[in-house]
Formats: sequence, structure tokens, C-alpha cells
Amino acid sequence: MVREARRFLSEGLARTIPHDVITYLAERRLRELLAADDAVRAKGLGLDLEPLKQAHELHIPTVELRPPAPAVPLLDATRGMTRDDLELLTFATDKFDGQLRLAVALRQPPDWVHAAVEAALAERGIALPPGSPERQSMDIEFLAATQRAFAGMKKRNAGEFVATPPLVPDPEEKNGPTLSETFERWKDGTLLPGMKAPRQSTADEADFCIRRFKEMHGDPRIGAITREQARSFCDALWRLPTRLPNEIERLPLPDILTHSEIAKFPPRSSSTFGKHVGLMLAIVNKGAKAFDLKFKGSGWSNPFDGLKPDNNDDDALVDNCRYQRRKMMMRRGGSADARRWERRQLGYTRMKIQTLSFLTP
Repeated sequence: MVREARRFLSEGLARTIPHDVITYLAERRLRELLAADDAVRAKGLGLDLEPLKQAHELHIPTVELRPPAPAVPLLDATRGMTRDDLELLTFATDKFDGQLRLAVALRQPPDWVHAAVEAALAERGIALPPGSPERQSMDIEFLAATQRAFAGMKKRNAGEFVATPPLVPDPEEKNGPTLSETFERWKDGTLLPGMKAPRQSTADEADFCIRRFKEMHGDPRIGAITREQARSFCDALWRLPTRLPNEIERLPLPDILTHSEIAKFPPRSSSTFGKHVGLMLAIVNKGAKAFDLKFKGSGWSNPFDGLKPDNNDDDALVDNCRYQRRKMMMRRGGSADARRWERRQLGYTRMKIQTLSFLTP
């Protein structure tokens, strides 16, 4: 709770919501309405309008009522609804059902449906702009679910049995914690048993990666990160220059990439880029292992797997071999040995370069 409060104070509410979560929340709304209706029918309201009906028979001016129907004996008078309860419930159900039919025809959810959407978003810490596609989709999904619930209530009023659907698991439960939660536990060394906390310098590098990812894609649960999100983030990170001035460095990653002056600054080195991608790969992988994402039926695989760049610089390969050759010559100290090891290293280098040339398209 403390971490979530700090995240909210520093970053504010999330601005996106996955479509499967929208569907889940709408189905949960349907179940909640039918379950509440079940509870009312099981307990009853206890209405007894018999005195008013007797007044009607004595010609006392009252609201016009239909003649009382013959009472049906109940097996247990302490359970269920009275006939007057049923009449009141039928009246209310028909009234709201009429509102919903008009709302569907106009494609304009009523205020009380909007209020249910706002409550569901607030519960999950999400703030969707009113005109966003996600918010419009959620409004319509809630309107459809509410209309299905009232259609079921009308069938119950007519004497048909309509079961309340079972509670389905939250789709985000199988996707593990959010990226921020995973990172905090990774940084504290509490993500896996026996795990050690990383060095402060490593944690700072990882914090940079997590922050930049959230600037692009929000704070999704680790099991909900897609391959497309991981690849687009890596592409953006590769294009992000270094040594940026503070006024540009403070901007979100998408804004930095569209800034007119980023071409003036030096590009990111492949080693730094590979280190950052490797950190994202490791953090997500450890989080998935901690929450058994591979064994929850979702077919999860790490979206950052394979995105860490290989060393495709042939010049760097040759330079590395020369460095190793000089190091070996200094260690052995003999000219004959040095020449023999030099020939071996050059031969090995030529074979690796030929192999790379065959593999390069």
C-alpha cells in the first residue's frame, strides 16, 4: 500500500486499461446486479399493503389498486418476497429497463451507468479521459451488461429461473504484479528466495529503464507486456541519445524522440543499450518466476527475449583478438612463444570473420 501511494503521488493515475480487463469488469457488473437481485428476493422487503386493499373495499378514497389476488400459502413465511414486494420490484425493473432500452437506442449510457464505470476505474486506480477509445468502449460494455442484467430480472419477475453467473477470475491475477511492483521487489532483493539486492549503480540503471518504459506504455502487469511493446521500447531506447541537457532529459521518452535537437547529441553505445535491454529481460524474467506465470495457462514467454543485441561489429572482434594477443605475449615473455600464439590467434580470428560473413545476409 505504501508503494502504491508513493507511485500515485509521483506518477498519478494510470491512463490505459487492457480490453480484457474492460470485459471482465463489465461481466462483474452483470453478476453484481443479478446477485443483488437474488439477495432481495431471498430476504424480501416485507411489504404488506393489505390495509390499503381493505380500505378500497370500504370505499375509502385511496390510490387505485387492483383487486387482491387469492393468496398462495408459503412453505416458510420468513423467507422470500411477498406479493407486494414482487409488484414493487416489477415496477422498478420495468422503469429501469425502459431507460436502458432508450440508452441503447441513443447509444448514450445514463448517469447511473456512468457512475458505475467511474467507481470501477477508481477501484483500479485508472483515470481514462472522457473521449478516449478505452473510456467509450467501457461505457458501452457496462451499458450492455446492465441491460442484460435487467432483462434477466424481468424474466425472474415473470416466473422464469435465471441463474446468477459464477464469479470469474480477474484476468490480471494471472498476469502477475505490475512492472513497478516487480522492480521495487527486485531492487529490495525480496522478489525470489535467496535473491540479493543489486548494487546501487545497477538499481539506478534499472530505474532508468523502468521509468522510460512507463513513459511509453504505462505500468502494465508483467504478464500483459506484449512483444510489440517490448520491441517498440527497445527501438526507442536505441534511438535515445546520451548527454542530453536537463530540459530535454526531463521530457517523456516519446517527446524526446520527436524533439528537433536530438540529432546534435551522441548516440547510445551498443554496450549500454545491451545492458539496459538485459536488465529489462532479467527483471521481467525474475518476476515471472516469482509468480509462476509460465504455469498459469497463459502460455507466457518473456517479451524481451532475443531483443538484446549481439556483437555484430567485426572490427571490434579483431580489436579484441589483438588485445588478447598482446596480453598473452606479455604474459609468456618469449618471442618464439609469442609468434606461435600470434599465428593461432590470427587463424582463429579469420575463421570467426569467415563464419560471420557467411551468416550475414
